Amino acid sequence: MNPLRFDSIKAAAAATGIPSTVLKSAKAKGCQAFDHGRVVVGPDLFRFIFDAAPGEMTFEDARRRKEIAEAKIAEAEARALDESWIEMDEVREWLTARLLPVRQRIISLPADACAICNPADPELARVALQEWSDETLKFGREEKAKASEKKHKKK
Repeated sequence: MNPLRFDSIKAAAAATGIPSTVLKSAKAKGCQAFDHGRVVVGPDLFRFIFDAAPGEMTFEDARRRKEIAEAKIAEAEARALDESWIEMDEVREWLTARLLPVRQRIISLPADACAICNPADPELARVALQEWSDETLKFGREEKAKASEKKHKKK
């Protein structure tokens, strides 16, 4: 095999498909395939890449990693196109719209309960708190029904 000579790592990577990170790593580790700024793609480089010590990345490892990364990118792009991908801003907006009123009701509980409770007449306090509890649960059910209706309208 006649070795191929390139003027730069970038040119060698583009022409051969060997990731530039693999070439840079080989150069940094003292591979003899690098001669005065030129890259010689031949037996020395291949031996260096494929005979890497355990734990070091080989050309095959780099190629596999690249394929996996490209597949993940393609999957993300496909999800974005078929709208099964939900943007974080949309999720935040949806959660805020649904949970903020509930949060406000829960936060107002101590003040509402304090104003409603009557130690002199505990039965009156129990009835008032029960009404508050029923109203809160009704509010939750109504919000759930609204969300369900919107979901069915979209389909």
